[in-house]
Amino acid sequence: MDAAPPQAVRAHVRDEVGVKCQKLFQDFLERFKEFEVVKYLEPAKELVSPERCTLEVSFDDTEAFNQTLATTIIEEYYRVYPFLCQAVSNFVKDVGNLQKDKECYVSFTEVPIRHKLRELNTSLLGTLTRISGQVVRTHPVHPELVLGTFICMDCNAYIKNVEQQFKFTNPTICSNPVCSNRRV
Repeated sequence: MDAAPPQAVRAHVRDEVGVKCQKLFQDFLERFKEFEVVKYLEPAKELVSPERCTLEVSFDDTEAFNQTLATTIIEEYYRVYPFLCQAVSNFVKDVGNLQKDKECYVSFTEVPIRHKLRELNTSLLGTLTRISGQVVRTHPVHPELVLGTFICMDCNAYIKNVEQQFKFTNPTICSNPVCSNRRV
């Protein structure tokens, strides 16, 4: 007697709140007008170009269109963000010729609630938050080489995944068994 079927099927739970937000946000993008023109139509058309992928949306516009949607975005941002991005992708596909594999994203401007950097705590996790603070000091970014790939100067063989031990480390021998190079 088998305890479990050979191929266990995972049940996919549908997030009703996320799906509802996606529909409402797509309706917002399609219907929100400013001066009798759909406000986000032209910026959405620009997302078809390869170098653009993020649609900037004024949070004030979202709040004016649907207060419930705006509240859900503020309180459940981490949960609904993928659905909002999908709504942007659907909107761009409707108004332009978007490539199938290109992902679109949304960013919000004019978020009403602002917190000082020192006020951040775990109660704000998952919410949409605008922070303010002062940059006191910065440090340049130094990349670290973890694994290196080398080419043998004698036989032109690739020596992959040479671990670097906190400094530049050449491989000790060539990985090609017929090569006699011991200094790569």
